[in-house]
Amino acid sequence: MKKAVYSYIQILASGALDWDVVSGSIGAIFIAIFHYWFGEFDFIANLFFYMLGADYATGFIKGILTKQLSSNTGYKGFVKKGGMLIIVGLAFQLDKAFGTSFIRPIIMIGYCNNEMLSIIENGEACGFIPKSIAQFLAQYQKKLSSLTKLEPGGE
Repeated sequence: MKKAVYSYIQILASGALDWDVVSGSIGAIFIAIFHYWFGEFDFIANLFFYMLGADYATGFIKGILTKQLSSNTGYKGFVKKGGMLIIVGLAFQLDKAFGTSFIRPIIMIGYCNNEMLSIIENGEACGFIPKSIAQFLAQYQKKLSSLTKLEPGGE
C-alpha cells in the first residue's frame, strides 16, 4: 500500500496527471458518497452542517476563553457530532426505504434546535450573547421540554 501511494505521488509530481483533474475526482467521489448517505444537500442539510461546525467552533472558543480547553472534551464533541451524522444518515435511508421525504428533515431540524441552544449557551459563557437572549431561550427550552415530556400513565 505504501509503495502504491508513493508511486501515485511520483506520477503527480512528474506532471503526468493534472492535479486539477485528480482533486476534482476526489471531490466528486466525496460528493457522491455524501449524497448516497445523507441525500440532497438542501437548505435543511446546509443549516444542519453549519450548526454542527458553529457549535464545535463556539465550544472551542469557550474552552479557550474560560481556560477549560480539553482534548478529551473536544474528542467527545467530535464523537457526538459523528453520532448525529449516523442518525441523519439512517433517517435518510429510512426515507428511501419507505418512499417518504419527512424523516430526515425532522431529525435535522431537531438537531438544529439543540445545536442552536448549545451555540447560544457557549456564546453567553464567552460574553458575546446578551443575557436577555439567553434568558429568553432558557424559557423557550423549558417550554419545549415540558411539551415533549410524557406524563406518567399518559399515552
